[in-house]
Amino acid sequence: MAFSVPYLGHGVGLRTTHFPRVLDGTARADWFEAVSENFMIDGGRPLAVLERARASCPVVLHGVSLSLGSTDPLSERYLRALRALVDRVGGAVRRS
Repeated sequence: MAFSVPYLGHGVGLRTTHFPRVLDGTARADWFEAVSENFMIDGGRPLAVLERARASCPVVLHGVSLSLGSTDPLSERYLRALRALVDRVGGAVRRS
């Protein structure tokens, strides 16, 4: 069975080593992947970098701590923080 997958371009995981290039505008990527938990904070440099990255290209949030398969109940605090981050960054919409 064959699947048709649209070309998404070149994505890069947004890590601290990339922060200087994102901030000075020299980072070259079609989109960035950001681990949600690294940016679920009230402010500071990481959020400034994430917002700058989002201004130049789509950002895909990758949550790693929700633990849907766990027997533990969902954390309302985690879900509120994730919602706030999604509201702040917005969805990954391809821009032409």
